[in-house]
Amino acid sequence: MPDCLHVLMVLVVLTACSSPATPVDVCETISGDHTAPETGTRPFYHFTPPSAWMNDPAGLVWLDGEYHLFYQRDPHEVFTSDVRWGHAVSPDLLHWQDLPDALTPDAMLGMPFTGSAVVDAQNTSGLCAGNVNCLVAVFTHAFGALNSQKQSLAVSTDRGRTFQLDPHNPVLTAELSDFRDPFVRWHAPTSKWVMVVGTTGTALFYTSPDLNHWTPTSSFGLAPQGWPAVECPNLLPLTAPDGTTHWLLKLDLNPGLLQSGASRYWLGQFDGATFTPETDKDGLRFDGPDFYAAQAFANVPDGRTLWLGWMSDWSYAMFTPTVGYRGEQSVPRQLGLAQTPDGWRLTQTPVAELATLESACPLVSENVVAVSQDVTLAAALGNAYVLRVDLEPPKGGEVGVRVLRGATEATSVGYDAVRGTLFVDRGLPAGTDLPESFAARLEVPVALVDGRLPVTVYVDRTSVEVFAADGLAVLSVSVYPTELRHGLSAFALGGAGTLHDLTVHMLARAARVE
Repeated sequence: MPDCLHVLMVLVVLTACSSPATPVDVCETISGDHTAPETGTRPFYHFTPPSAWMNDPAGLVWLDGEYHLFYQRDPHEVFTSDVRWGHAVSPDLLHWQDLPDALTPDAMLGMPFTGSAVVDAQNTSGLCAGNVNCLVAVFTHAFGALNSQKQSLAVSTDRGRTFQLDPHNPVLTAELSDFRDPFVRWHAPTSKWVMVVGTTGTALFYTSPDLNHWTPTSSFGLAPQGWPAVECPNLLPLTAPDGTTHWLLKLDLNPGLLQSGASRYWLGQFDGATFTPETDKDGLRFDGPDFYAAQAFANVPDGRTLWLGWMSDWSYAMFTPTVGYRGEQSVPRQLGLAQTPDGWRLTQTPVAELATLESACPLVSENVVAVSQDVTLAAALGNAYVLRVDLEPPKGGEVGVRVLRGATEATSVGYDAVRGTLFVDRGLPAGTDLPESFAARLEVPVALVDGRLPVTVYVDRTSVEVFAADGLAVLSVSVYPTELRHGLSAFALGGAGTLHDLTVHMLARAARVE
């Protein structure tokens, strides 16, 4: 890698703008060559499997100085057929060390699907033998000789390095074809464990004093409207800025709809047995198509509510043109609540730890850029960076940036003043097996503030994650370049738009400890 990165910048600045920008010629050298000629390479700072297939995160938990990322994995193929729990640990949510698979298929019980991992410090399960750092995995065993989906337990007393199946498995069964992905947390007011598990059209709630014996308490869903299978539920308390508590219920729908997203959330109240929604009965969107099966970390010591999700969609997950692996996890995010004219709404913001990966000085930096056409901002920027900008669109048009720009391909991120939406248009890469629906323009409604929209874009070779309005509007998409795409440009349609406070910082490689 050269000692410095030379960036060619051509900025068009009109009379209303500040003085022209001075290109930054030298920045702190960071790990990895972001302008390497190969395409289809792994992301720099997003977690990917060591090889073959990965989908849902599972059992996310903090224990004894480590964040544990368990995940659905097939070590043999680049599609899902022989599922087990992969495992990686990290001290900071950024640098991950691969460990041996935590759970593997059992001939009688079947394959371990998604589930939770909890710290059973009080040994309520009777499995922990006084070990205060005991982890209990609560997960779905699918198929096997018993040919069903049922919930099982496994215990680890060595910081998650090995797990032993509970001899009493399965601990919860039902006469249902879809019955999977238990999300489990301790509910202190009732001194019981609470489980939410998905089935066709519905989420089912259970309670238990000991993780072994479960009592059904309620259900939540809209089965008469024909919901598909409900997967990967989460149930989490969030504290609003005014001090009130609102419970977040998140459900994923399989199959989902690309434009409307496969995930929904509700805010409401939970008494330990029943969830009572406060928001729209059909649920609210909170991301784009490529943020699925999100799961929150348990036992986070600083009180933050953190989660991450699988960056793919089942309509094309089996056809993504990566080499040697398939699957990518999103950047970790902190959850919160914000007041809006329609009430409290979920916010997602990238974890603060990500800032430690940023280069010391920006490769592109400009206070004001006026744009009336396509304008090249950087011809050889690279493909792993964070971009921050305030978008000011023309009253009857659009303004935005094209990241990962190549000769014929680009991913456009912008604001449409006519529709009042943040949008991402990733296009359809040539010569792939991806369906035409992959190229859909994705959008989410969000209001301007004083005519502007603050946007942060995380770019990482095969993914673009866009956060706007302090995390109220989020769009996550996978992209699969088939050509060199190291450029950055700005665009405006329907009039002159303006970019304010534009900065771009390269990000260091962090996803895996070699």
